[in-house]
Amino acid sequence: MSMPAFFYRRPPLTAAAKHPQSTTLADRLHEFTGLLLLAIILLLSLSVSTAQASDCSAPAADSAPVLALIIDDLGYQASTVKQLMALQPCLTLSFLPSAPYSTKMARQASAAGQEVMLHLPMQAHNDHQHYPLSLRSGASFANIARTLEQALRAVPGARGINNHRGSLLTEDRQEMNRLMQALKKYGSLYFVDSRTSKYTVAEKSARSQGIAAARRRVFLDNEQNIAAIDKQFDQLIKQARKRGHAIGIAHPYPQTLQVLAQRLPQLQQAGIVLLPVSQLIKTQTDRRTAAWQASLSHSHKVAKNSKPSLSSTCCAEPILKSPAPHLMSSP
Repeated sequence: MSMPAFFYRRPPLTAAAKHPQSTTLADRLHEFTGLLLLAIILLLSLSVSTAQASDCSAPAADSAPVLALIIDDLGYQASTVKQLMALQPCLTLSFLPSAPYSTKMARQASAAGQEVMLHLPMQAHNDHQHYPLSLRSGASFANIARTLEQALRAVPGARGINNHRGSLLTEDRQEMNRLMQALKKYGSLYFVDSRTSKYTVAEKSARSQGIAAARRRVFLDNEQNIAAIDKQFDQLIKQARKRGHAIGIAHPYPQTLQVLAQRLPQLQQAGIVLLPVSQLIKTQTDRRTAAWQASLSHSHKVAKNSKPSLSSTCCAEPILKSPAPHLMSSP
C-alpha cells in the first residue's frame, strides 16, 4: 500500500530538538542507537553489494527461483535513495514523478546501473488526494499521453512503470487500454501491476497491447514492524519457489531497510536469485519460450516414432490416384 506523499518528509521538531539543553539522557541514547543501527545496516549492505554487484544482469540458472523487489514512493529524500543504492544494486527503485528529488536521484541511480521505474499516480476509490502528474478517470487519450510524457521526463532512465494507488482506474478496461496505447510509443518499457485492487485489469490490458507486463505478488510492509515485514519476506520467497518467479513491493521505511539488510544476503544461500524487474521479465519469457520449444520438439519425436493404428485410419477418406471428376478444373 503506497503512503501519502508527505509521509517521508522530516517530522516536526520536538520540544527537545528546539531546546537542546532540555534533551534527556534517554533521548541521546535513542539517537545513538538509531545511528548505530544505520551504521550496521550500511556495513552489511556493503558486503552484499560487493558480492552481488555483477549478478544483476547475469542470467539465472534454468531451475533457480527468481524474485524482484521494487521500492516505491521514492523521491522525497535523496539520502534514502543513496542508502538503497548502497544496500543492494539489484533492487528496482520506483520514483514518484512530482517528488522534489526524483529527477536528480533517478538520474544518479540510472547512471550507477540501478534499475529505475516511474511510479505513476492513478486515481483511487474515495480519492481525496490529488497528485500532480496523476491519471484521472475520464481523461482523453491526448491528456493521458501528455501526462505520461511529462511523468517519464521527470524520472529519467525509467525502464518501466508501476501504478501508485489507482484502485479505481486499474479496474476500468477502457482507461487501461488508453494508457497502454500511449505507453506503446516508448517501445521497450514494461508495466508492473501493483494490484491495489483485486479487480484490476491493468496487467491483462498491457499484455493485450503487446507490452511486457508482470504483477506484484507480495506487499512487504503494509504493517511497519520488523516481525510483520520479516513474515512477508518469507511469503515472497515462498511465492518465488512456487511459481519460479515473484515480484514484491516495499517502501523506504527504516524497519523495511533493517529487514532487507538482514534478509537479502540470505537469498543466495537459499537458492533464490534477486534480479531487477526487467531481468525477471526477460528470464520468465526465456523460460516460457524454452518450455514451448521443448514441448514442440517432444511432440515431433512422438509423432515421428509412432505407427498409425487401425483406429487412426479406419475412417479416413481413400487416397485417390487421380482427381475426382468434380474436382478437375474445366478446360
